[in-house]
Amino acid sequence: MDLEDVLKELQGLTKIEEMLIAQIFLVISVYCLYEGQYTTSGLAHRDFQVHYIKLA
Repeated sequence: MDLEDVLKELQGLTKIEEMLIAQIFLVISVYCLYEGQYTTSGLAHRDFQVHYIKLA
């Protein structure tokens, strides 16, 4: 499966739903420093569990 191929069941997801099923959620900050220099810092959160509750 290519990265551009998406199952039709997953095509209408919101950004929140995409983040909930993603294996990695990245938080990246980019800082502009003196005279046009840049620096970055980031965090990676992996596999936070989502519990599904079946409603009767």
